[in-house]
Amino acid sequence: MLVGWGTIAYGVTAGLFFGVALVFFLFGARRRGIDPLMWSFGSFALVSAISTVVTVRLHHSSTVNEYSTWFKVFGFVNLAGVVAIVMLVAAWTRQGSRRGALAFGLATVVIGVLSAVLPNGLLAGDIEGLRAVTLFGEPFVVHEATTSPWRPVLDVYLVTLFVFVVIAIVRGFRRHRSYTAVVAGLVLVLGAVNFYDSLVDLGTVETPYLAPFGMVATVLAGAAFLAEQSARTDERLHDQTVRLEETVIERTAALIDANRRLEEQLARQRRSTRSLTSLTEEFGQANAMVDPTPTAITAALRALLEQLGAILPDL
Repeated sequence: MLVGWGTIAYGVTAGLFFGVALVFFLFGARRRGIDPLMWSFGSFALVSAISTVVTVRLHHSSTVNEYSTWFKVFGFVNLAGVVAIVMLVAAWTRQGSRRGALAFGLATVVIGVLSAVLPNGLLAGDIEGLRAVTLFGEPFVVHEATTSPWRPVLDVYLVTLFVFVVIAIVRGFRRHRSYTAVVAGLVLVLGAVNFYDSLVDLGTVETPYLAPFGMVATVLAGAAFLAEQSARTDERLHDQTVRLEETVIERTAALIDANRRLEEQLARQRRSTRSLTSLTEEFGQANAMVDPTPTAITAALRALLEQLGAILPDL
């Protein structure tokens, strides 16, 4: 069986996702510590790659049972994709709380359990058959099914998360973080492709799921933005490192000069101390030998003044 252009398009898309995920995982590991933004974006790209592979396998199913099996896998992968998106938005906009994280975790567990228990998950009720669709001239299959009675639970879950994303973006704008505009654009793209895939479920459009192609624009735009932001951060760190090195050199030179002046001052003080000691000894000897007459006293004082004149320049 020859591979059609539709499968090739999905394959190229999955390859791009895997490549972006690998780059950001390696980039996150290269930095000191854990970078939540890089790791969450890498996780989002990786889940997108897996979702693309599962989507292709789903649309190439030959029986209803095979389609049903892959459809449940498809639901779990999409749930992982939702988790990755929430983590990405939280890391990108730096919004979130412990209570919010706990509520999100519990809600995700409930959705995961329902998806595992129900025959076809939350995305569809009973799969009644498969219908043929095409993409780039290649045939694929999609399901014809009833709506799951538990679908409102999934809708409430998704709408709540969408509200969280909107609130996070609005708060980001209020804090003058311009990059939240990028997040808003990415969310709008994801919302548009997910809405289109809902039309595929309803039979309104005759194509397979196109969400992977919409996520390509999201992942590539986000990767370009993060790469540019990381480059600016590295440049600022380099500038700070250069300034720190210059400051260290200047402070070291000033310290060396201060030490030199201190050593010169200590040397002058040592010379003065020696001169005073010598003067004291000579004065003591002079007192012992001097004749207590005015002429002798005058001569002694004159000698003392000469000694002090020789010492004072060093003080």
